Amino acid sequence: MPKQPIQNTGNMEVDSDLPIEIKPKPIRRKTMAPPIRYDIVSDVMNQKADISVADLIVAAPTLRRSLANACKPKRIPVTETSKETMAVIEEDDINTTAVYSKINIGDKTVKVLVDCGAAKTCMSKSLADALGLEIDAASESVFTLGNGSKQPALGVIYDVPIEVQEDLIIPCTVESKGQN
Repeated sequence: MPKQPIQNTGNMEVDSDLPIEIKPKPIRRKTMAPPIRYDIVSDVMNQKADISVADLIVAAPTLRRSLANACKPKRIPVTETSKETMAVIEEDDINTTAVYSKINIGDKTVKVLVDCGAAKTCMSKSLADALGLEIDAASESVFTLGNGSKQPALGVIYDVPIEVQEDLIIPCTVESKGQN
């Protein structure tokens, strides 16, 4: 007898004496991806950023402070003047400009040469006489004048009232020198 095909049209239970053979499902094994030697953090941190300096300092105030500090001129401490510098200053070939000022001694106005480096103050004998000042003591000083000439002092005049500005009178010890 020829076999006829069986059609299954729904849920139908079939009773059979034959043993049912169940195929085991293959065991699924998880495969591990090979280890990747890539560090995204270091890659991102080393990336060049497409940002302007203006936007960067607005976004990061610490960078703004760092940039401002880097742009400030650094103060260089003044060092002591060396002996070589002093030797250059003392040479005769350096042109200097004299500083003059007007002071009052008594009721007279006198044009004076201001010498900040002078150890002593001097005036001519003729100026001392015109101001009515008298020599109080003898002196052994010798002055080197602005033009390089040397002149001996004739004597010392104490407490000369020098008015530098209105109501500022400085008593000064002055040495009187020869006629010029």
